[in-house]
Order: sequence, then structure tokens, then C-alpha cells
Amino acid sequence: MRGGRATTSRRAHNRSRSHALWRKGEHSGFRQQVEAILVDDDQDALVLKVRLEGPGSCHVGYRSSFCRAVNLDAAGAGSGPFGLRQLEEQAAFDAAAVYAGLPNPIRL
Repeated sequence: MRGGRATTSRRAHNRSRSHALWRKGEHSGFRQQVEAILVDDDQDALVLKVRLEGPGSCHVGYRSSFCRAVNLDAAGAGSGPFGLRQLEEQAAFDAAAVYAGLPNPIRL
């Protein structure tokens, strides 16, 4: 992070698809407090362990953006694509209200 702001504040920052740097929770107020940063062995991937400050962090209302998983049980059932299974039963907050007026390209 430029100027060490993420390290100093311990707030999660992300880079968007358009390459803009933004603070997680900037619009929703649902910030992520960084508890740990894991680095893989060849130092080209990071995992942030965060504590959520709010009901969720997903742009469509779930607690986690990782609210779905690849259905590995479908493996071997054919050569077709794997399906996704929902990990969270219901949304944690009303994303349409929280992000009203903002573009949201995320669709489940």
C-alpha cells in the first residue's frame, strides 16, 4: 500500500477490476480490521485474515464475499463444469439499501 496507510490503519484495502485502490467499507461502513496477512511460498498471493465491523462484507448482502463453494461432489459425474453451492442460507444485510445509487456489477 502506498505510504503504508493499510499497515498503519490495519483497515483492509482492495484493488478493483478497474485498478482503483479503495478502502473496504468506504460506502457501507462495514470495515475489515486486518488481524493477519499470510504470504504464500513464492510471494505472489496474499490472504488477509480480518475481523468484520458490521453484518457483512459482500456486495450482494452476505456476511462473506466467499458465500459459495465449488461443488466438488460433482467431480467424476461427467466432463461438464462443476456447479456452485451456496454456503450461506440468507443475506446478512440489504445490499440494495446499503449500496443505493452505486453501480454494483456483482450478480449471483
